[in-house]
Amino acid sequence: MKKLAIAASLLTLASGSGAHAASTQPVVVELFTSQGCSSCPPADAALVELARDPSIVALTLHVNYWDYLGWKDPYASEENTQRQRDYSSYQGRNNVFTPQVMVDGTHSAVGSNTREVNAAIAKARKQNHGSVSITPAAGGKALNVTVAQSDTTLAAPASVVAFRFVRQTSTVVKAGENRGETLATVNSVTSITKLGSWQGKAADYEIAAPKTTSEGVAVLVQNTQTGQILAAAIE
Repeated sequence: MKKLAIAASLLTLASGSGAHAASTQPVVVELFTSQGCSSCPPADAALVELARDPSIVALTLHVNYWDYLGWKDPYASEENTQRQRDYSSYQGRNNVFTPQVMVDGTHSAVGSNTREVNAAIAKARKQNHGSVSITPAAGGKALNVTVAQSDTTLAAPASVVAFRFVRQTSTVVKAGENRGETLATVNSVTSITKLGSWQGKAADYEIAAPKTTSEGVAVLVQNTQTGQILAAAIE
């Protein structure tokens, strides 16, 4: 069982100093990609490597706006695309692109630009951290999600959101810009579900456990005004 928490300037751990948390907690990296995008495979491969680092929560979100180019990405969804549009709104932009990486919900980078992505990750590591954990519930059919209490009053309620994903995918692309390529991804998101709102007090939620070992779940606590990831866990 891995318990992971992510950087956030608005939160501190219920036990321990922010300085200690900043040195030990992982970072959330979200990649917006598409199997129909010719410039995305290098970014997909880079995220696979980042996911090997236990100090990083890596999620791949396939978007659907390149499906018209001739290949329908089987993992693409409108909710993934909407999440990217929401990030664009948070940052005052009116456009989206692939491959895009969002680090901690606040730092945008070109997904294939490893130097830029690594710089954003390094910056995020210097922040304070909140805490959320995922543990098995009795019987093994559910998971308990616990968000620790914050010592800081939040300016606005945060959202607690569950992301279900396929741990590893491999797809032979038969049409479009990547025709003939075999594309591999890691932690490809298949659903996004809001569990509730969080205002700084300790909170508990229960969600269904993944049905197979090939599936996983991540939980993010996110500022609803800025998009900043306040805490995260992955199982």
